[in-house]
Amino acid sequence: MKNTFLIFLGLPITAFIIGIKKLHELKAFIKTLEIKLNKLYDIKIEVSQNKASFLADFTIINPTEKVLDLQSAGLITLKRVLFYDISGDLIASAHVDVSSIFIDKGNSFKLLGIPFHTNLTHGISKLQNFLKNKESKDLLIELELQAFNKIYTTGLK
Repeated sequence: MKNTFLIFLGLPITAFIIGIKKLHELKAFIKTLEIKLNKLYDIKIEVSQNKASFLADFTIINPTEKVLDLQSAGLITLKRVLFYDISGDLIASAHVDVSSIFIDKGNSFKLLGIPFHTNLTHGISKLQNFLKNKESKDLLIELELQAFNKIYTTGLK
């Protein structure tokens, strides 16, 4: 009976310790990902509501020698994609809730047709700079991932 009790007590503790270690590895790995905005399209402007919406295509690049495998049955989820201006103000956001991402070392993953919403007066005017010059550094992109009920970000790039 005592051995059974120790086994049932030891398994959750071991799983917790392994989970914490994996979480720290994931947190460091997420910061290395690179995000590239490929294009914005289907821009819809609702002047009366001071809102705009658009679709965006992204490429997430894994520049490391490790494989990124987020096929975790919902334990790790790409929750949101966020646009910031150069001063760090949020311009637009999209909820994606993708829980299955696999990026081999040195390869990339495409997110296509992600729907964004923004404030018309603040967001669209800042996004116009990107539309005019796709190499502009005025637009910063951040991925927000949720793992074990904690939020981790790629950091602004």
